[in-house]
Amino acid sequence: MFCAMVIPVETIHTVEPLTYKDETICIGKHVQLNPGCCLYGDVRIGDCSMLAPHVVIVSANHDYKQTAVPMRFA
Repeated sequence: MFCAMVIPVETIHTVEPLTYKDETICIGKHVQLNPGCCLYGDVRIGDCSMLAPHVVIVSANHDYKQTAVPMRFA
């Protein structure tokens, strides 16, 4: 799986808004992203947010069309 943005070993603190990959990932001001955080897809993190180490945020969803079949087998 491709990770659009991985936070390196150091913690990132934003003072101004940050945009990554043509506005698919937008991070507000005064945000703390700790080591190991991974952001996939169209993600927007609001101002004054904090993400703990190794948090993964994905903008995708599962297919719920086959409700009679458990999701892991669909």
